[in-house]
Amino acid sequence: MKKIITCAAVAALLAVLFALFVLAAPSGNPYVDVSPDAWYADEVAFVREHSIMLGTSDTRFSPEDRLTRAMYVTLIYRLHGASDKFDPAFTDVPSDTWYTDPVGWAQKAGIVMGYEDGTFGPDREITRQELAAMTDRYLKYAWVTLSDDVEAPASFADSEKIDSWAADSFEEMRRIGLLRGDPQGRANPGATATRAETATMAARLKRAIYGYSPAPSIGGKEVKSLSFYCDFMTDEERAENVRVLGGKAGVPATVSTSPDGAAVRVAEDTSLPRLAYRLTEDDGVLTLSIPTALAADRASVIFDGVLSEKKAFTAPAGYEENGSFTLPDVEYVKGDVEFFGETDKPPLTYRVGEEVTFRISLLRNGRLVRAPKLLWDYSVDGGRRRVGTVDGSTGQLIITLPGGTVPGCGMLTVNAVNTIGVELSTISEARFTGGVVFNFEEISIAVPEPDDFDEFWAGQLARLDAAPPEILEEFPAGREDDDFDYYSFKISTCDDPAYILVTVPKNREPGSLGIYAQYYGYGYGTANYVTRDNCICVSVNSHSKENLREGAYYDQVRAELTGFGFEDVPREDYYLLGMILRDVQAIRFVTTYFGDLWNGVDVTVSGGSMGGFQTCAVAALCPLVTRAEPSITWMCDLGGQITKRSYGWIPDYTEAHAYFDSVSFAARITCPTSLYAALGDWTCVPSGVIASYNALRGEKTATFAQNADHGDRGGPHSYTYVVNGDEVPTGTRVPIVDTGVAP
Repeated sequence: MKKIITCAAVAALLAVLFALFVLAAPSGNPYVDVSPDAWYADEVAFVREHSIMLGTSDTRFSPEDRLTRAMYVTLIYRLHGASDKFDPAFTDVPSDTWYTDPVGWAQKAGIVMGYEDGTFGPDREITRQELAAMTDRYLKYAWVTLSDDVEAPASFADSEKIDSWAADSFEEMRRIGLLRGDPQGRANPGATATRAETATMAARLKRAIYGYSPAPSIGGKEVKSLSFYCDFMTDEERAENVRVLGGKAGVPATVSTSPDGAAVRVAEDTSLPRLAYRLTEDDGVLTLSIPTALAADRASVIFDGVLSEKKAFTAPAGYEENGSFTLPDVEYVKGDVEFFGETDKPPLTYRVGEEVTFRISLLRNGRLVRAPKLLWDYSVDGGRRRVGTVDGSTGQLIITLPGGTVPGCGMLTVNAVNTIGVELSTISEARFTGGVVFNFEEISIAVPEPDDFDEFWAGQLARLDAAPPEILEEFPAGREDDDFDYYSFKISTCDDPAYILVTVPKNREPGSLGIYAQYYGYGYGTANYVTRDNCICVSVNSHSKENLREGAYYDQVRAELTGFGFEDVPREDYYLLGMILRDVQAIRFVTTYFGDLWNGVDVTVSGGSMGGFQTCAVAALCPLVTRAEPSITWMCDLGGQITKRSYGWIPDYTEAHAYFDSVSFAARITCPTSLYAALGDWTCVPSGVIASYNALRGEKTATFAQNADHGDRGGPHSYTYVVNGDEVPTGTRVPIVDTGVAP
């Protein structure tokens, strides 16, 4: 998967990774050991001017000096902002050197692999192919993706000399223009990397990411530094705008105490409509007018956009004084926006008490974008809820949170908010919802099922046995085609009748079709026809109500049944009892009425949410079922709320409700079962669904989606994790869609 890092993080990358010294120096190239005709002269001047990499003294750059492996890894460690202690496994890295933690971090991150003899070689001079491999691995680890460099060579004359382990990385560095080869077109993969080569690589990387002109300008006038003035922003808001200006332009920026002499000004203009702004330029001074002081956070957004679009400070066409333009809450999040989140290990594999590190990124079309702030909310079974807000200018949240104290789940939600904590309206549908699991295999029903659970349900099935299914009424099907026959029935049960829709493939041989039953989530509407080429399909209305009626009919159903399933009544009067019996009766009806076409074996039941609950109940109570496919299952582990386990949107636990727990039904399912759950589902929480999975007695698999809520299976950069059988899950990661980086 291709990934992106924000400009702020890249600025840190370049400042640390390539700045071997931090000596102040004026513009130009004062180095006596860098000839104006040298192939790297312009790049050395560039990295010096932008304080990326300076000389070994005021007058010398030492272009032919070499870098060691330890030095390069340490610089990456510092630029990444890592500070934790690490214990590398390399035999030649002591536990108390200046590079111990950086090498340990890089090893854990997969940036360095070491040699076959178990050594790292910290004092070895780094080769060009090692530099390429480490840089490529870091860019992937830090989520950086750069576009193709049109000036990159098509290939290297000595490409056959690149070792196989570095070939892909060297190709990536060639593609993006960070390693172009020598004047003879050679890669020289085994040669050691020099400061001149590193300077060239740094300059190309910064230009590729920022894309600005070598000499930023305002209105065509070149600027070497920027001064920023605003009389109504807070100090924090001014500092944020200065950070954006200086970081994006690549020149020093400061806050001015007076508008006189300030190159960039922000002015309040109450005549502007809300979310509008006006950008003007006059004689080298850029003025941004915004309607209210509350829009201060938008100033940095606009500057960011201007710099990104125009590569300099010249006011773009259309932003003249006589025009204003509507600005959404965050201008730079137009497009397909999503959050993508990962944990430091597969999310199903944590143990009780183990800390979890989340890395959450805000993406637009696969590329990182910034937000004013990121609001996070974390709850863990057996622990307390934690909430916090962090700066969103990097587009990422990297946070370590405590694990659970009991088997269960930790669930994290992340939203993009403005400077006062209000969710950004332009991307209100984009949020991260995910989590992790502690001691997966030990999660079970929190409160034991009633002792007479089986006796109660045996009595209910006996009542149903006494009322064989009969057609009470057949309605117009409302549909016809050349491939299927459609039926709409009202059939008898021991209580209220069931309303079902049935589809049958035409022209099939007797005994050639299986049966597929579909149940629906919580709601009040009609069932729908389902078609499968190899199955007789039956869809059961959740209520004893007609199908395929007009909207006003179901509005009345809603008025009659609002809140069903949450009532506190005796078990015999509980609404879901009749629903389950109608579901079982529908299976019995199809297997008899269409018995000549049924193969006599295959019966699959499937549904999501409330339909998942019905699926578990029918699979447990109807021996005809041969496969169950519950999804984001409702009514799981009702007693979890008593034991302080996250419990989502379910009825309060009562003795009557305990007879309808999906976990108890799952414990009686012996047929093969395929289950789906979402790790960020606050309606049907994953701990309850996991309890139902662990209770299953037959062949079973489960798929858990990260960054997915109830009914939402995540964005194109999300992943699912698959569990098979009763073994402790390894959390095999399966991409839902791997689209790479969108344009």
